[in-house]
Amino acid sequence: MKQNPLLQYLNRQQGQAVQDLDANVLVDAGPGTGKTRVLTARIAWLLQNGCEPGRILAITFTNKAATEMQERIRKAGLSPDVCITTFHSWAFRFLSESLSKEKRSVVIGEQDQKKIFGKVLKSLDIQGKTSRLLEKIQFLKQFYPPRLRDEPEEVRTVFEAYQDYLKAHGLFDYDDLIISAASFLEKLRDADPLLQPFDHLLVDEFQDVSQAQYRLCQLLAGRSCRVMAIGDPNQSIYGFRGSDPVFMERFVTDFHPCTRIRLLTAYRCPQKFLDAAGSVLGNKGLAEVRSERKKEAEIIFRQFKHQRSEAAWIARKIDNITGGISFESLNQGTASGHDLKSLSQVAVLFRINRMGENIAEELEKAGIPFQLARDTDAGREEKLNMLWHLLEFLAGRNIDHHLSMFQPDIRKRLETMGNEMLRKLQGMPPDAFLEMASGILGQGFDSSEKILLSNALESHRQGRFLPLAMKTEQDRLDFQIEAVSLMSIHAAKGLEFPVVFIAGCEDGILPWEKGEVPEERRLFYVGLTRASRQIFLTAARTRIFWGKTRKMQPSPFLEDMGRLLVREEARPPRKRKKRPAQKKLF
Repeated sequence: MKQNPLLQYLNRQQGQAVQDLDANVLVDAGPGTGKTRVLTARIAWLLQNGCEPGRILAITFTNKAATEMQERIRKAGLSPDVCITTFHSWAFRFLSESLSKEKRSVVIGEQDQKKIFGKVLKSLDIQGKTSRLLEKIQFLKQFYPPRLRDEPEEVRTVFEAYQDYLKAHGLFDYDDLIISAASFLEKLRDADPLLQPFDHLLVDEFQDVSQAQYRLCQLLAGRSCRVMAIGDPNQSIYGFRGSDPVFMERFVTDFHPCTRIRLLTAYRCPQKFLDAAGSVLGNKGLAEVRSERKKEAEIIFRQFKHQRSEAAWIARKIDNITGGISFESLNQGTASGHDLKSLSQVAVLFRINRMGENIAEELEKAGIPFQLARDTDAGREEKLNMLWHLLEFLAGRNIDHHLSMFQPDIRKRLETMGNEMLRKLQGMPPDAFLEMASGILGQGFDSSEKILLSNALESHRQGRFLPLAMKTEQDRLDFQIEAVSLMSIHAAKGLEFPVVFIAGCEDGILPWEKGEVPEERRLFYVGLTRASRQIFLTAARTRIFWGKTRKMQPSPFLEDMGRLLVREEARPPRKRKKRPAQKKLF
């Protein structure tokens, strides 16, 4: 009997996850076991078996993952009408389409949220606590309903005042999207218990759902919707955002009947990487997973005198493994050109973002192209925010609010523009729109900004919420360009690179001194399993933290790896031989 083409490239466990339509399915998918392939193949299987595209909803956690799945569906020649999106983007679209115009609120981006929250604290005469209190409010909104009962009076007062302000001005913030969508769905379900928005729901990265998102999944599922949740509890690293791997266990009982499937074949990491990652976790969940990659691989650790020498070595090593492309290699004629790897195949990861700056400086000195989502990218987010206000103004939605966010000169410019020009602006392709917007807003866009902002605008026109388009580090990086990627380990989840450096493998950094050790172990596990060929771990004996020099010890997690870890002695760089001066002609 001829095998269905959809199934011919799937292993047994993957095939079972794709075809089981008689029950809800929970898939335990370790690193590199093909979860994206399973998700897209299941969507294709549903379409092939007669499911209407509009009755399928696939939810993932990043814009990049959603775009990748949509591209795979498109290349397979299947219906583009399947909704593949993120939790917040779906909630935004749902509320926009469901609420009456009178009740519809403006959703504010992060920049507007900070401004408004500052106003609320000022009205309450609270000073010096803006960041801490905003983070607390954001955390409380990861629960449905928000978990206020056990909070101090100050937190409850701020929460209520902030929500009152939003309500009075017809505003939602980012976290309100999930809560409001769940609340609206719950009211619809109470009015019609048989309501079922979708026949099939697929949720990626299920280990990262918060309690509010979990409740939203239950409401979306209704009574007879079949749900497939796929994730890896060992990659649950967002506890500070309210995620909890316990929801993967609850799924089995809450979504009954349920079939649980484990993907046991890894295609990305060599076995040594899996063994090392498993040893950091105490081999939870990885003991049975076997790798298909047969190439020998090493995990190399080096400790340096200080962070500057650590960063300099990383730059030299990248130069070496990519064939010698730095200014120094080219000038000295040491560029080999052999075994050249694309710079985009190399990532440098770290526990805290500020560590990326030292490495960026050394790469810059060496002339090695790189990209880093710096803190200064807040400027890009502000530009994106202004573009969004401009788009909403052009569309005629909540004009007064959006105009109020512009400087007086921009407001005057917009108010004097003719209707014909406004209509022309709305229909422009992203690149042309950015040119016009640059003049209207008085903002310049560099080449990298134009790429990111153009992609964000295109995403917005596909129904995604524009201020979310560059919310994460991943959204602010372009993985198609020829450059080394510098990012936090958190941002690297879901990505893979042939060569991975993890800098700052020190006690107090990884594990982070303020973190929960089990989650820090899972974070290191995530970092180790991003690589497919080589892993380099580095540490410094002294590191400067917030202006103070501290003595550091290697991370205790390194000891868990035992003989799987190759420890190399860091040697000082060779002194350059003085080259004979060229004789003068005159």
